[in-house]
Amino acid sequence: MSLESEARDKPEPLVSDPVAYVLPMGIFLAFTWVGGNWPAIYPITYAVKVVVVALALIVLWRHYTKISWRYWWLGVIVGVIGIFQWVGMQQWLQHHVEFFKPPADQDVFNPFVHFHTPAAAWSFIVVRTIGAVLVVPVMEELFWRDFLWW
Repeated sequence: MSLESEARDKPEPLVSDPVAYVLPMGIFLAFTWVGGNWPAIYPITYAVKVVVVALALIVLWRHYTKISWRYWWLGVIVGVIGIFQWVGMQQWLQHHVEFFKPPADQDVFNPFVHFHTPAAAWSFIVVRTIGAVLVVPVMEELFWRDFLWW
């Protein structure tokens, strides 16, 4: 297959590559801002944020750099060191810097208080977990390490 025919068979990009990296993070930050400024709609904005950001990542996936697994072992080492550094730094900041002190219990969103049924509360917890474990790490890695640090 020639380069010319490969170029013809390649689909037109949906957006430019920089936009593909910035858009999911922008969507995430916009919904986070809305949910933070209007606490009454926080649960719905969080659920919509998870779905919309996940869809954006899926639709824009072809724009992202392919993952290379040549140095996976280095990723494990740096990840373990990073976790200890991150947790240690967070603990130190929470005890020594006023800005980083955890919020009071009454200021933290509790789904069992907000929702009228345990099923609704657990549904929100599932959505929140999916967002925190699957969507946010992928979005952040693509934005911070694949886009900004490249």
